[in-house]
Amino acid sequence: MIEKIESTDQITVELVNSLIDQINNLQRAQEERRGPKSKRTMTDEDAYRIMYGDLKASAHKVAALELGLSYGQVYSARQGFTFRHIEEKQEDK
Repeated sequence: MIEKIESTDQITVELVNSLIDQINNLQRAQEERRGPKSKRTMTDEDAYRIMYGDLKASAHKVAALELGLSYGQVYSARQGFTFRHIEEKQEDK
């Protein structure tokens, strides 16, 4: 009976380690798919560049890499969730 418990424990350890590896791989894949993490806060100038300036035609991920921002920051600004005042200024012109 002791031998059976030890082998069951070993199987449990292997199963847990396997699950941990799978979770880590999924997290890495998600980070790679979405783009970079933010290194700083987005400024009004950044928002203008991605919405109307030289980065307007760039993909979200490309613009984020160029500015050191996250994919989500770029997406949120372009969709009008953040930096609405930049959009309003552009409409006034």
